Amino acid sequence: MKALILGAGYGTRLMKGLEELPSDVRERYTLLIKDKPKILIPILGKPLVEYLLEKIAQETSVHEVYIVTNNRFYSQCLSWKRDFSTSLSVHIINDGTETNETRLGVLGDLEFALGQAQIDDDLMLLAGDTLFEMDFGELEKYFQKRGTDVISVYTEDWSVLSRRGVVVTDEQGRVTEFLEKPQHPPTNLAAPIAYILTKETLRRLPEFHYDYNREDNLIERLVRSGRHTIFTFSFPKRYDIGNIQDYVAVEAEFSRREQS
Repeated sequence: MKALILGAGYGTRLMKGLEELPSDVRERYTLLIKDKPKILIPILGKPLVEYLLEKIAQETSVHEVYIVTNNRFYSQCLSWKRDFSTSLSVHIINDGTETNETRLGVLGDLEFALGQAQIDDDLMLLAGDTLFEMDFGELEKYFQKRGTDVISVYTEDWSVLSRRGVVVTDEQGRVTEFLEKPQHPPTNLAAPIAYILTKETLRRLPEFHYDYNREDNLIERLVRSGRHTIFTFSFPKRYDIGNIQDYVAVEAEFSRREQS
């Protein structure tokens, strides 16, 4: 099994919220996030991606990790990698895009990375702007037990589900429906990008070429195809660095933990 961290976004929502911050903290957060990819934004001084890599190294059997970024932030990621020490074999992939308007999206970056790295293996796929209170090793064990695609889910507050991917399951935990940012969510099970996909599923991604949209959700596509069995793995909580308020809250939470 290999792992792929998605980090090719441009942080547009994060930057837009700076003006909403009180003036006494605005300058500090501007310095922390301006002209940086989200994966390198620090949480208590440590880049977000390092939290993910440490968990992968400590909790899973994965030895090879790919991080997909864009051309705008590629050199920064290479510089970071030179200074980061890990037992993992880490590779940085440049998807070649320059702007948020030309980004490839999750499906596009996944397929691009698979081709560039010639990956033909089961794959742990992680969002690069999220921290997970989850044992990745338990996720891997559950995937091995099921022998099919697995996505992670947690119970989310109903008030924010319109900004999440929402899952409907049967009694066995099998996904029966996936809704991306629904206005009227049928459940409060949210599914961030913390998946393990079989190599057989990954080989079928080219089937989506004919009407690919960079806003599309991969799991939604797989469920609608009717050809894939996907199970859910429950975990307690995740921290999304989607906007500046999220970032401030995560820093405060991790600071409280460090002091306690």
